[in-house]
Amino acid sequence: MAKSPFVVLGIGVAGCLALALMLRQVVDLRGERERSPYAALLEQRFAAELEGPVRVRFVKVAGRTCCRVLVAVGDGVDGKRLAEQLGTEVWLATMRGGEAPDDVAVELTNRRWGQPLVASVPRPRLGAPERALPPQPRSRPEVGASPAR
Repeated sequence: MAKSPFVVLGIGVAGCLALALMLRQVVDLRGERERSPYAALLEQRFAAELEGPVRVRFVKVAGRTCCRVLVAVGDGVDGKRLAEQLGTEVWLATMRGGEAPDDVAVELTNRRWGQPLVASVPRPRLGAPERALPPQPRSRPEVGASPAR
């Protein structure tokens, strides 16, 4: 009979541990579901220059949709170049997805910089303007020639 309190205590501790692990898994799965697909795209393409996860948020302000990209970067990274590349990738991906925002801002942080670098990235211009081609002369069939079949 002396062992029963220890058995009950052991079952209770095991149940608490199992419950804590299950709740942690649920929170992790919820975070993955709520995570932007654009964040995964950026992490995959720029993995060598990033430290930690990428966060992408869409915010509506006064009827305008703003996309904010929050990124922690490693040492020795050219912040302005990387912000421009990240912003352009987000623009192109959102345009392909049919949900292009009105503005894209990229915020880069680094332990050594002190303050974050915030860059507003303009919408990329797709394609070059087409030049008008000079009119091509039409070839005239020779008199008496049979049409080609």
